[in-house]
Amino acid sequence: MTEQKPAALSSEVASEGAKSADAPAGTFDGSRRKVPLLETLSIRHVESADGRAVFTITVEEKHCRTMGLLHGGVTATLLDTCMGYAAVSVAPPGHYVVTVQLNVNFTRPVKLGDTLRAEGT
Repeated sequence: MTEQKPAALSSEVASEGAKSADAPAGTFDGSRRKVPLLETLSIRHVESADGRAVFTITVEEKHCRTMGLLHGGVTATLLDTCMGYAAVSVAPPGHYVVTVQLNVNFTRPVKLGDTLRAEGT
């Protein structure tokens, strides 16, 4: 087995990250950079606290694949985002949180007009 080491960040990424890392861990005071993908998908940030985050999405036509069902990638994005916000809320200042692996088991379809609520802890 090989030793795993954290990847180095490019100076551009580190510089951008430093801007959003200025806020103390556990705070979401608006100083963190907005994520255009979340705006595009209409994923709403409901709340965040130490080690917890809540996001919702109401399924629109733009989220659907055939037969008016939610695309699985949108569900995965909702889950990944929620987990990330919960994790970063307890990370030390200046540290980054990234997803290494994400597995989603879909148990039933989500339809146009349904609202999903994700709670990450």
